[in-house]
Amino acid sequence: MTINALRLSFVVTENILDLQRGTGPAMPLGSLVNEPGYINIVNIVQRGGAAPNQLQMPWPHRAGNHFWDAYLQDKLPGDAGGKLCFEKLVPLRLPRFVEKIEMVLPEPGPTSMRLGIEGFYYPYGTGLLVTAALNWQHLAWWCLPLLVLAGGVAVWLWRRSPMIGRYGLVCLLAGELFFLGVRTRAQTLVWHDDESLWRGVLAQFPNSDQANEMLAQALLNENRIPEALTCAQHAVEVAPSAETRRNLGIVLTQAGETQEAVGEFKLALQLNPGMADTHCRLGIVLQREGKLEEAIAHYQQALRTNPNYAEAYSNLGNSLQSLKRFEEYSAPQLLYKRLDRDFGYITFNGFWPETAAEFERAIKALHDTRGLVIDLRDNGGGAAFSAAQMASYLFSKQTSLGQFVSRSGDVTEPKTQPVDKLMYAGQVMILISEQSGSGAEVFAATLQEQGRVSVIGHPSCGCVLGINRRHILPDGGALDVSEVDYHTSKGTRLEGVGVIPNTVTDLHISDLLSGRDTAMEMALSKLRQIVYAGVTPPSGQ
Repeated sequence: MTINALRLSFVVTENILDLQRGTGPAMPLGSLVNEPGYINIVNIVQRGGAAPNQLQMPWPHRAGNHFWDAYLQDKLPGDAGGKLCFEKLVPLRLPRFVEKIEMVLPEPGPTSMRLGIEGFYYPYGTGLLVTAALNWQHLAWWCLPLLVLAGGVAVWLWRRSPMIGRYGLVCLLAGELFFLGVRTRAQTLVWHDDESLWRGVLAQFPNSDQANEMLAQALLNENRIPEALTCAQHAVEVAPSAETRRNLGIVLTQAGETQEAVGEFKLALQLNPGMADTHCRLGIVLQREGKLEEAIAHYQQALRTNPNYAEAYSNLGNSLQSLKRFEEYSAPQLLYKRLDRDFGYITFNGFWPETAAEFERAIKALHDTRGLVIDLRDNGGGAAFSAAQMASYLFSKQTSLGQFVSRSGDVTEPKTQPVDKLMYAGQVMILISEQSGSGAEVFAATLQEQGRVSVIGHPSCGCVLGINRRHILPDGGALDVSEVDYHTSKGTRLEGVGVIPNTVTDLHISDLLSGRDTAMEMALSKLRQIVYAGVTPPSGQ
């Protein structure tokens, strides 16, 4: 278990009735927050008045207020009246009453502890929030129940102790945190990275398949293949599941043991035929071995399981091209889906009249979404005028896609055309990779330059020189010759450079092993940040 921080909070309250009865001097919290002023505030808000300006919501900033927005009847913090806050039992912070005691342990080890005390007005009394926080890199799992038990004992003692006893308890808690911090610092010297962490787990649980797999991933990321292979093999010995065999196949592929890798992938598929990534990885190994027909079958099965598997599409296309099955290879394909109520996803393999027509249908189907991801990571380009037609659905006015200049000096400048009510007005993210080329780069660069989209992924191919026609050779072959140069509407030349993403995402072996799409995750995260800024997201977002 890897944990970066732990916070324990204890709330101590004093009842407003005790304050109103005149027993305030015996109430330490009442004296701290000035109980006559508090009683006056309670009377004001109970009569429907607004909370005084000096009080604040617990989280006054708009970012991250989703819980309070929903709890306060879709009102933004700061917009909710004092009466509503008190009815909903929302604590109101006292900005002038904040004390913090912070202790930071010396290096080495990124371990620090903090003891914080904050005062609150509650609807039925005053509150004191005591927070003990530890920040570290790794903590042994057995510390958690001990800390929870210590917290329960502290609450029990607090409620039964006089004033001096409570101060003593705070000192005791600080001492306990210091002791735990020292112990945690010692742990960080051992568990300072993934390898040492999982080796530590295996020292205690040598037959843990998960620990063996995670250690294999960590070693594979460092290109320590023989050690990774040993761990992956042990994971299979301990638990011969579809997942462990797939991961062993991946390590064997990296080790160059292709026949063994094929065997493990096939065993994994026998246990679970619905693993699209395993079909794709098996197809990759078979493709390298020249067994293209078998590879194509597995790529197609991967796409039947996951129709939006971009890597499988790319590899399938390469295999079909190697077999000169150009008709299948170049068939226009566009897929779209609604990710949830507010976001949509579109991916297609080229810019052609057929995909332009499909793109219009996709825009109509997703028109009510608030954010859209357009995936061009396996889009090799196509016709510039089809790219302009598709870009028209993302601009409100006519926009140039740049200039194509031929060897003779002729200039062609495709432009978008207004589509009025069909225009998609939501936020847009575009995903690109090294395999995004030609028309895909023109499309992405135009939208990026105009500030219409944010581009995420890896720099594109930089393959933008245009071809007017394909030259058929006497032996039946074909020759493509670049005859047209390209510049964006702002004069940028993309050839050899490509489109540079606004946000570059890294690809790690561990992501491939787990099937994680970091570029897609980043796109959705950015969309949610923009769309839900200061607004409550729907349930499940």
